[in-house]
Amino acid sequence: MTWGSAEALVPLPASETGSWLADAGMDVSVPHRLIAGDRLAFWLQAYVNNSRGHPFVGHAAASWENARHTTARLEVVHTTPGVPTEVRGALARFAR
Repeated sequence: MTWGSAEALVPLPASETGSWLADAGMDVSVPHRLIAGDRLAFWLQAYVNNSRGHPFVGHAAASWENARHTTARLEVVHTTPGVPTEVRGALARFAR
């Protein structure tokens, strides 16, 4: 989901989800596969801390490993070139 307005959330088609990350050069195939399989536990996205909220510089996604949704597995952590390694570490840490 993405913010469509201040009043409501607007669902995106799965094929468009994360397109802003793909535009920034990141591979979103793993999260898309997890969405299609109804296994996406979460998808964290990192961007430059400024008034615009972009450019996007990294993402992390995890899958549910069981039907009860009690165990998640980190599937991907990716940052763009030049991003401090602390960003990758923070994505992985927040994924726990």
